[in-house]
Amino acid sequence: DFTQADSSTTRKYGGTGLGLTISRQLIELMGGEVGVKSELGLGSSFWFTVSLQVPGDQENALSEYKQERQEISRENLCFNCRVLLAEDNPTNQIVAEGMLKLYGCRVDRAANGEEAVWAVKEKEYDLILMDCQMPKLDGYSATAEIRKFEQETENIRTPIVAVTAHAMKGDRERCMSAGMDDYLGKPLQQNQLLNILKKWLPDNRQIAEAGNQKNIDNSETKFGSMRFDPAVFEQYRLIQEPDKPDMVKKIIRSYLQNAPTLLQSMRDSLYGQEVEVLWQAAHTMKSSNKLVGAGRMAEICHELEIKGRNGSLTGIQQLLTELEREFLYVKNQLQELL
Repeated sequence: DFTQADSSTTRKYGGTGLGLTISRQLIELMGGEVGVKSELGLGSSFWFTVSLQVPGDQENALSEYKQERQEISRENLCFNCRVLLAEDNPTNQIVAEGMLKLYGCRVDRAANGEEAVWAVKEKEYDLILMDCQMPKLDGYSATAEIRKFEQETENIRTPIVAVTAHAMKGDRERCMSAGMDDYLGKPLQQNQLLNILKKWLPDNRQIAEAGNQKNIDNSETKFGSMRFDPAVFEQYRLIQEPDKPDMVKKIIRSYLQNAPTLLQSMRDSLYGQEVEVLWQAAHTMKSSNKLVGAGRMAEICHELEIKGRNGSLTGIQQLLTELEREFLYVKNQLQELL
């Protein structure tokens, strides 16, 4: 039987469990079973299993679909190029570098805007992927510094592509006016990254390769309000390099190492009423949450970012409490995968 932990009239969540009763009856009529895993203070996860027969025509369609997903999606291209990845989030660095290396790119990392400017002054790059929100010097200012340096030294203009989790109106225009050439959203999607490489790298940097190549299919990834989706890690196994540390474990460990710091930063900024620090931390954590399949955490961070960017602290306390509770749940789920 399902009961609400809070039975007061002022509780946050409604419902009597009637829908669960109806669902159980339907599932049992189909010969299946339904169950629940519930922890006080963390929430409940419901599951069901049924055995269904797939019609012949649908079975063929499913088989063809899976075969298409296994075929080459990057047109057998490998890029003989050097890319500067300016990204302060270690988890994002791991995923982006893995995707770029999948296409044969040589990758240098910069953890902030100052490092990115310094790297450009020391070495020539074919392409720069520039995160917009970074410490010390953000992506907009770093781009301006790089363009200034190119003009002063009469160097060839290096394509700079903004990489950001922003979804605000006018953000793309701001990137273009700052001197960037194109725009990629987070989390990175393989097909979109490929299109950027093809668009901005000269033909002599593109080399056709024979043989099948791995394809990360995240073009249809939708997080919604799902608390945790471990299926996202199947994508990262495809960029696993032979005889290298396990990619999935690297991503999980990086996330678990950095998430508490971001949570503490948001909590401290609330006490100090530093809304800019708060929304920047929420912005950074939002993309990391998406990378590890923490859908509800990503949604909460998005709400925190919106409120912070609007200068509002209303409701921040409740959102942070829920975010911290969700992190405990996601942390337990991730640790089971290590």
